[in-house]
Amino acid sequence: GSRTMMMPRRIFPRSVTARLVASYSLLLLMLGGAFLGVTVVSFRYFTRQTLTDLVSMRNREIWTVAQEALGDPAKLSDLIERRFSPESQNRFIRLRVGEKVIYQSGDPAAGTFRASEVPWLNPGEGGASTRLTENLLLYSRSYYAPGMGTISLATGQPYHLARAVERRLLESLAIGLPLLLLVAALAGFLLMRRALMPLEVMIKAADDYTFNDPRRRLPMVHAEPRIAALGMALNRILERLDGACSHVSRFSADAAHELCTPLAIIRGELEQVTAGRLAPDEAARTLAGALEEMNRLGATVDKLIALSRLEGLP
Repeated sequence: GSRTMMMPRRIFPRSVTARLVASYSLLLLMLGGAFLGVTVVSFRYFTRQTLTDLVSMRNREIWTVAQEALGDPAKLSDLIERRFSPESQNRFIRLRVGEKVIYQSGDPAAGTFRASEVPWLNPGEGGASTRLTENLLLYSRSYYAPGMGTISLATGQPYHLARAVERRLLESLAIGLPLLLLVAALAGFLLMRRALMPLEVMIKAADDYTFNDPRRRLPMVHAEPRIAALGMALNRILERLDGACSHVSRFSADAAHELCTPLAIIRGELEQVTAGRLAPDEAARTLAGALEEMNRLGATVDKLIALSRLEGLP
């Protein structure tokens, strides 16, 4: 019986703590996953947008420099090489009129891409378009040159650094977030244990409660408001139980006092009759007296029962 009584004290707080910590950890995991996804997507969008703005600005600068030498390929190449240094600066530049290429930069010194393998990108309806290849962010824009018609100018910038930073960011978050979640779950577990400790103390006190010490109450040491409210409600129940026990004790004492004297008289008279020491007329009078005491005893019992019912009313 005592082992069964002790089981709730050991299991109940831990199960509540485990459920709360599990829910808390699941919520943190969902928030961490959402944060990871939003961070990676935002970083990818930011880097691509920044690089796109960079190559589009360079595209306009190249057109400003190149439009004065479009009819002279040698001069055009010299202007672009001296002004933008595409090979040494790891850039890609290509100008074409229709299907004819009038300038294309060579392979970069860093070897991040091959210029001959860069795909052709036709400007869209808005006059510009962007394409992200495996190693290059390519931007193409169409311009109009008098006497030559529409000229397509494509500029590109390697994307490998942005991919490397994105990969490092993803790795850092993939390693750091689980560790952070583990620390947060451990801290949540300790906080839950501390918050539920008053409840465990009250459960232990309730297990140790006996009617030998009916005035003992559940302790209220550093309890949270709702736990304290539960403890106060349980203490009020114990107050009512204490009152009921006191009422039963008083009733038992009163009943014993009221019944002791009539029972002693009846016992003495019946012992005399049983012993055969009395004459028949005296035995009859003794039995009549015993019957009278029995009637009085029954009336006393009825009064005690009625009194117990009245005292038991709230």
